[in-house]
Amino acid sequence: MMMANWFTRKHLATLTLLLFASLSAMAQDELLSLTGESTSKAASSAEAAREIRQEVVANTARTQVIDMMGEKRYAKNKGQVESKIVRQSAKFIPFVNYGSPVQQPDGSWKMTVEMKLSTASLRKMVLDAGLLNDADGPASILPVVAFIDRQKGTSLRWWQGEPKDEARKFLVQISRLFHEKLQVELSKQGFHMIKPPGMQISPLPEPYRVERPSNSDYAYMSDFFNAPMIMKGDVRFRDSREAPGVAQISVKLQVVQATTGRMVGEISRQYATEPAATPGAYEAQVRNKLSSELPEIAKDLATQVLEAWQRGTLNTNTVRLAVRGGLTPKQLADLKTGLLANVREVKGLRERYFEGNQVLFDVDYAGEANTLTDKLRSLRLPTFETRLAEANERGLSLDVRAR
Repeated sequence: MMMANWFTRKHLATLTLLLFASLSAMAQDELLSLTGESTSKAASSAEAAREIRQEVVANTARTQVIDMMGEKRYAKNKGQVESKIVRQSAKFIPFVNYGSPVQQPDGSWKMTVEMKLSTASLRKMVLDAGLLNDADGPASILPVVAFIDRQKGTSLRWWQGEPKDEARKFLVQISRLFHEKLQVELSKQGFHMIKPPGMQISPLPEPYRVERPSNSDYAYMSDFFNAPMIMKGDVRFRDSREAPGVAQISVKLQVVQATTGRMVGEISRQYATEPAATPGAYEAQVRNKLSSELPEIAKDLATQVLEAWQRGTLNTNTVRLAVRGGLTPKQLADLKTGLLANVREVKGLRERYFEGNQVLFDVDYAGEANTLTDKLRSLRLPTFETRLAEANERGLSLDVRAR
């Protein structure tokens, strides 16, 4: 009996610690406060409370997923969303409060449900469920990376074609090694990296086979390959000027949104190989060093992109918003919380600078600027009075006064 009690106490302590760790981790997320209401024709108050609670929580979870994925993607993956996300809503809606149902004149019951939702946990579940892994989805990345060998004076850019000559044979090998390593690591985070065609003649039209693509070129490539994100940059290597037999390797990469050019992730790394045992070992040294370092490079870059995706800023537009009214830092923080909670399409607000009695923000907004204008005009916050004062091509101005 004593042994059984010891096991019970031990297991309860373990469960308590796990629950505390889970709640603590979720507390670090930004919990979104939501309220829903529904009715039920159940025979009893208790049965009505159960039905309304389940319905409101499920509808809330479904709405948040649709906001994240879009109507088209939800319709395509409806079955998976319902089974893998909505039915497991307790994992991202940890707090649910509700009162007693109130009976209506027609005999039905009405009840309000208050919830707190972890957007970070929900986004992770959507990623883990593989709902954004298809090649034409918002998680697709097209690599447009140049490989440059300074020792031989050669370079390779797949979008210009991959000529079959001995001078570039090594660069072709390095290019394939690079794309294979990055594809493995990016897929672990739920992102799909489109593999370059690897053909002698580029599939792109002639005007886009340029050495240094412009932003408009990247936008075209994005449409051509159905990849909203572009990975651009270069991998360079040369003989060290200081140490004979050593190769210097430089890796500079950026992931950007193709349509806006906004940077999502960036790395810049420098490496030196071990001294080559023989003059002919240069290529093997470069290949071995890159093979060992590329997984960590890819992991770092994928983590940055994942964090941007979890903040909901990948498929957003940026709108400049001036908040006028001379608010205190605490009031500004409360206003930001209110905007994020009441305008679902606002995915982030970044303070740019203070100017007199106003603060300028960059607003990451999932939609068009004119839609945001309408949302701000009708905005109602319990602790602030707001009025949209200006709306033009330069941005929006919001007059705010604490109640």
